[in-house]
Order: sequence, then structure tokens, then C-alpha cells
Amino acid sequence: MNDTGLLLVVTAASVVLVAGLYVLASGFRERPPRRPGPSRLRALDLRAAIGQRKRLAVALVVGVVFGVWTGWPLAFAAGVLGCWHLPRLLGPDTAAAERIATVEAIAAWTEMLRDTLSAAAGLAQAVLASTGVAPHALREPLGRLGASLRARVPFTQALEAFGEDLADPIADQVVVCLVHAHSHQVKHLSDLLSELAEAARAQVSLAVQVNAERAKHRTSMRTITSISLAMAVGFSVFYPPFVAPYGTAAGQGVLLVVIGLFAFSFVLMRRIFRPRPTPRLLVLADTSQEA
Repeated sequence: MNDTGLLLVVTAASVVLVAGLYVLASGFRERPPRRPGPSRLRALDLRAAIGQRKRLAVALVVGVVFGVWTGWPLAFAAGVLGCWHLPRLLGPDTAAAERIATVEAIAAWTEMLRDTLSAAAGLAQAVLASTGVAPHALREPLGRLGASLRARVPFTQALEAFGEDLADPIADQVVVCLVHAHSHQVKHLSDLLSELAEAARAQVSLAVQVNAERAKHRTSMRTITSISLAMAVGFSVFYPPFVAPYGTAAGQGVLLVVIGLFAFSFVLMRRIFRPRPTPRLLVLADTSQEA
């Protein structure tokens, strides 16, 4: 087989590498039982679609630049793959930060609701009053909860919609507690809300410690990746003969294996960093009712 044939084989293998690693990364994603409310779902879908289009455009541009600059078919695939995955693999864990902020807000709202119960005429009035001074992370969900209660939506239905809007296990505990208290006139509700708030703050403290430990490994990943990229770019610019063998069909095959191993290791590290989802009470309750 001549060099042209080998080059075509390497190009096809590069495309298969990109597609295979994308499927692999998709298969590694933990999919917790999360069912956001309609309004939040539409906002998340629109935001995600816009973000993915921007990322795809940037990845294609970078891939074309790398491919034209080096003349390697594999450089295009590596550029697209790197721009698509590396920001999420090596960047800050925004999902964990958002979860911590949400749980902190749930704890603050639970304590606020506990303090409001003594001055309100009933549980429904206490919940409605607490929606007007919501923590920042819960401003929109609590605003929708308050609007539902003012629109005479049944208390249980409004709270369950609020739980689905947040889709968080801690929020489910608070919602189940309030729904049960409203239906069965539970005593010592203030004490129970205090315990839920303490449990939420304990989870926040634990999550902060875990994220701090994971940050060390993320720093190691960033360092290794930065050094590898800097060496590759540096040799390509200042000493091209060093990377010239990779321009052949055999060299592209070797580079394909190297990039595949790097990408596979990053996906595995991402899998390790991602915490296992906690089962939600509302989803479990709905499943048992359907069964």
C-alpha cells in the first residue's frame, strides 16, 4: 500500500477515533433520575443548544487551523476533539459549585421557613411568605412556587412541582416533609425542619472537602496536559525536524494511538471525578405509585 492509501486509512481511523471517544464519553455519563420542571427544562435546553453550537464552531475552526498548519489529517481530528472535551475535563467543576450553592440555599430557606411558622396562620401561609425573601440560588424556583400558591394551585401539587423544578435529593426531603405535615398535621415540624437544615449544611461541608481534594487531581491533569501541548507546539515551531516523522502515514498511525490513550485516560479521570447521583425521594415515590 502506498503512502496515499495509508494516509486515507489514517484519516478514516481519525474520524472513527473522534466518534468512538464521543460515544465512550456519552456512555460514561451518569444519568441521575432528574426531571426538571417545564419552564426550567425549556431554559436549559435553549442554553445548552446555544452553548453547544458555539463550542462546535470553535472546535471546527481550531481543527481546521491545526490541520492546515501541520498538514496532518489527524491534527484536524485532535483539534476538534480537544476543543470539545478538554474545557469540560480540565475546567472548573461548575456543576458541583452550583449543587453546593443550591443545597446551601435550601438549608437557608428551610431555616427561614421554620422561623416563619411561629408567626404565620398556617403552613401554606408560611411557605408563601418565605417565597418573597428567597435566597439567590432559589429565587426563580421559589418565585414560581409563590405564583402557583397565589393562583390557588393545591398546596401539595405546588410543592411537588417545586421539587421537580429543583430536582435535588435534599429539596425532595423538605418537600416530602412539608406535604406530609400539611396532610397529617405533624407535630414538632420546626424541630424536623431544623434537622433537615443541619443535614443540608453537613452535606455542603462534606462536598466542599471532597471538591478540594478533587481540585488537586484536576491541577495535576492541567499540568500534564499543558506541558504536553507546550512541548508539541514548541517542537513544531522551533524544531520541525523533531516532529517531521509524524507527517508520514506510519507516524500518523503512531500519533493516533498516543492521542487515543490520552483521550481515554481523560475520560476515565472524568468518570472518577463525577460523584454518584443520590436517589431522589419524589422519583421513588412516583415509581412506587405507578407500580
